[in-house]
Amino acid sequence: MPQFQLFNDEIERIGKILKEFLKNSAAKAAILTDISGVVMSKQGFVQRYDVEAIAVLSANAISATRQMASIIGESIFNEVIFNGKRNNTYITVFGDTNILVTIFDNSTTLGLVRLYAYKASEELNQIISKIKERSEKT
Repeated sequence: MPQFQLFNDEIERIGKILKEFLKNSAAKAAILTDISGVVMSKQGFVQRYDVEAIAVLSANAISATRQMASIIGESIFNEVIFNGKRNNTYITVFGDTNILVTIFDNSTTLGLVRLYAYKASEELNQIISKIKERSEKT
Protein backbone atom coordinates (compact mmCIF):
# COMPACT_ATOMS: atom_id res chain seq x y z
CA MET A 1 0.00 0.00 0.00
CA PRO A 2 1.42 3.39 -0.92
CA GLN A 3 2.16 5.71 1.97
CA PHE A 4 1.19 9.35 1.86
CA GLN A 5 2.27 12.45 3.71
CA LEU A 6 0.01 14.30 6.11
CA PHE A 7 0.52 18.04 6.46
CA ASN A 8 0.15 19.85 9.79
CA ASP A 9 -3.27 21.32 8.96
CA GLU A 10 -4.54 17.85 7.97
CA ILE A 11 -3.18 16.33 11.18
CA GLU A 12 -4.93 19.06 13.17
CA ARG A 13 -8.25 18.55 11.34
CA ILE A 14 -8.10 14.78 11.85
CA GLY A 15 -7.27 15.30 15.54
CA LYS A 16 -10.17 17.71 15.93
CA ILE A 17 -12.60 15.22 14.36
CA LEU A 18 -11.40 12.44 16.67
CA LYS A 19 -11.63 14.70 19.75
CA GLU A 20 -15.18 15.69 18.83
CA PHE A 21 -16.04 12.04 18.25
CA LEU A 22 -14.77 11.08 21.71
CA LYS A 23 -16.63 13.98 23.32
CA ASN A 24 -19.94 13.12 21.64
CA SER A 25 -19.73 9.36 22.06
CA ALA A 26 -18.24 9.37 25.59
CA ALA A 27 -15.67 6.82 24.37
CA LYS A 28 -12.23 6.63 25.98
CA ALA A 29 -9.88 6.40 22.99
CA ALA A 30 -9.88 6.52 19.21
CA ILE A 31 -7.20 5.25 16.86
CA LEU A 32 -7.19 5.95 13.13
CA THR A 33 -5.22 3.40 11.16
CA ASP A 34 -4.95 2.14 7.63
CA ILE A 35 -5.79 -1.39 6.55
CA SER A 36 -2.17 -2.48 7.06
CA GLY A 37 -2.19 -1.35 10.70
CA VAL A 38 -0.19 1.87 10.36
CA VAL A 39 -1.38 4.43 12.92
CA MET A 40 -2.37 7.73 11.34
CA SER A 41 -3.76 9.47 14.43
CA LYS A 42 -4.83 8.77 18.00
CA GLN A 43 -6.81 10.66 20.61
CA GLY A 44 -8.08 10.14 24.14
CA PHE A 45 -6.59 7.97 26.85
CA VAL A 46 -4.25 6.20 24.47
CA GLN A 47 -1.27 6.23 26.82
CA ARG A 48 -2.90 3.32 28.64
CA TYR A 49 -2.60 1.08 25.59
CA ASP A 50 -0.06 -0.29 23.12
CA VAL A 51 -1.56 1.68 20.23
CA GLU A 52 0.60 0.12 17.54
CA ALA A 53 -0.36 -3.40 18.64
CA ILE A 54 -4.04 -2.45 18.74
CA ALA A 55 -3.80 -1.01 15.23
CA VAL A 56 -2.17 -4.13 13.78
CA LEU A 57 -4.52 -6.49 15.59
CA SER A 58 -7.52 -4.45 14.45
CA ALA A 59 -6.33 -4.60 10.84
CA ASN A 60 -5.95 -8.37 11.22
CA ALA A 61 -9.45 -8.64 12.71
CA ILE A 62 -10.87 -6.77 9.72
CA SER A 63 -8.95 -9.03 7.36
CA ALA A 64 -10.34 -12.11 9.11
CA THR A 65 -13.90 -10.80 8.98
CA ARG A 66 -13.54 -10.08 5.28
CA GLN A 67 -12.56 -13.70 4.74
CA MET A 68 -15.50 -14.86 6.87
CA ALA A 69 -17.88 -12.62 4.91
CA SER A 70 -16.64 -14.14 1.68
CA ILE A 71 -17.14 -17.67 2.97
CA ILE A 72 -20.77 -17.02 3.92
CA GLY A 73 -21.60 -15.11 0.77
CA GLU A 74 -21.38 -11.53 1.98
CA SER A 75 -19.32 -8.96 0.16
CA ILE A 76 -17.93 -7.42 3.36
CA PHE A 77 -18.44 -6.95 7.08
CA ASN A 78 -17.67 -3.33 7.93
CA GLU A 79 -17.36 -3.62 11.68
CA VAL A 80 -16.07 -5.80 14.47
CA ILE A 81 -17.14 -5.52 18.09
CA PHE A 82 -15.34 -6.96 21.11
CA ASN A 83 -17.23 -6.80 24.41
CA GLY A 84 -15.38 -7.14 27.70
CA LYS A 85 -16.37 -6.85 31.33
CA ARG A 86 -15.05 -3.29 31.65
CA ASN A 87 -13.87 -2.22 28.20
CA ASN A 88 -15.18 -2.72 24.70
CA THR A 89 -13.72 -2.17 21.27
CA TYR A 90 -15.60 -1.08 18.18
CA ILE A 91 -13.67 -1.36 14.91
CA THR A 92 -15.12 0.03 11.71
CA VAL A 93 -13.80 0.24 8.16
CA PHE A 94 -14.45 3.25 5.96
CA GLY A 95 -13.21 4.24 2.54
CA ASP A 96 -12.17 0.59 2.00
CA THR A 97 -8.69 1.11 3.47
CA ASN A 98 -9.18 3.10 6.69
CA ILE A 99 -10.04 1.80 10.13
CA LEU A 100 -11.39 3.65 13.15
CA VAL A 101 -10.76 1.77 16.40
CA THR A 102 -12.77 2.95 19.39
CA ILE A 103 -12.23 1.87 22.98
CA PHE A 104 -15.13 2.53 25.31
CA ASP A 105 -16.44 1.36 28.66
CA ASN A 106 -19.88 0.80 30.13
CA SER A 107 -20.43 4.52 30.73
CA THR A 108 -21.62 4.78 27.11
CA THR A 109 -23.46 2.53 24.69
CA LEU A 110 -22.49 0.79 21.48
CA GLY A 111 -25.32 2.61 19.72
CA LEU A 112 -23.93 6.00 20.67
CA VAL A 113 -20.40 4.98 19.67
CA ARG A 114 -21.67 3.64 16.32
CA LEU A 115 -23.68 6.77 15.60
CA TYR A 116 -20.79 9.15 16.15
CA ALA A 117 -18.22 6.80 14.59
CA TYR A 118 -20.26 6.87 11.39
CA LYS A 119 -20.29 10.68 11.39
CA ALA A 120 -16.57 10.90 12.18
CA SER A 121 -15.75 8.30 9.51
CA GLU A 122 -17.54 10.34 6.85
CA GLU A 123 -15.58 13.46 7.79
CA LEU A 124 -12.28 11.58 8.01
CA ASN A 125 -12.90 9.90 4.67
CA GLN A 126 -13.27 13.28 2.96
CA ILE A 127 -9.90 14.43 4.29
CA ILE A 128 -8.10 11.16 3.58
CA SER A 129 -9.55 10.94 0.05
CA LYS A 130 -8.14 14.39 -0.74
CA ILE A 131 -4.76 13.42 0.69
CA LYS A 132 -4.69 10.26 -1.44
CA GLU A 133 -5.68 12.21 -4.56
CA ARG A 134 -2.86 14.68 -3.92
CA SER A 135 -0.39 11.84 -3.42
CA GLU A 136 -1.42 10.16 -6.66
CA LYS A 137 -0.74 13.37 -8.60
CA THR A 138 2.84 13.59 -7.34
